[in-house]
Amino acid sequence: MDAISLLKQDHAEVKRLIAQYFEMPAAQPERKRELAERILRELAAHERIEEEIFYPAFRATGKDAQAEVAHAKEEHELVDSLVNQLAELDVEDPQFDATLLVMRENVEHHIKDEEETMLPAARKRFGTSKLQALGREMMTYKEALLQQMTSPAGDEAERREMEH
Repeated sequence: MDAISLLKQDHAEVKRLIAQYFEMPAAQPERKRELAERILRELAAHERIEEEIFYPAFRATGKDAQAEVAHAKEEHELVDSLVNQLAELDVEDPQFDATLLVMRENVEHHIKDEEETMLPAARKRFGTSKLQALGREMMTYKEALLQQMTSPAGDEAERREMEH
C-alpha cells in the first residue's frame, strides 16, 4: 500500500471509530473505555508515522511543503493537547465526551486539510516507487508502534509518548 493510501485509510478508520464511540450507549462504559483507548492508540500511531516518516519526506519537496508541514504539526499539537486531557478523564465523566467531540472536530479539520492539499501535492511530487517505499516503511513502523502500545509493558511507554 502506498503512503497516501495508508494515510487515507487511517483517516477513515479514526473517523469510523469516533463515530462508533458516539453511537455507543452510555450504559456500556467498559466498551466505551476500550474503544476510546483504541482511538487514542490509533491517533498516536498515525501521528508518529506522519511526523517521523511522511512529513520529513514531503518537507524536502519544496518551500511550500515546509509551510504545509508546519501547519499540520500545529494541528497535531492541538490534538495532542486534547488527547492529554482525555487521558486524565474517566470515560464516564461528562467532560470526556465533550473533549472527545472537540478532538473529533479538530481531527476532521486536519484530515480535510491533508486530503485536500498535502496528499494531492505529495502524489504529484513523489513517484509511484517513492510512495510505495514510504508506505511500506510507515506500515512497518505503525504495526510496531501498535504492538508496543497494546503490550502490558507498552502501557507506560504509550502514556509517556502521549505526553510528548
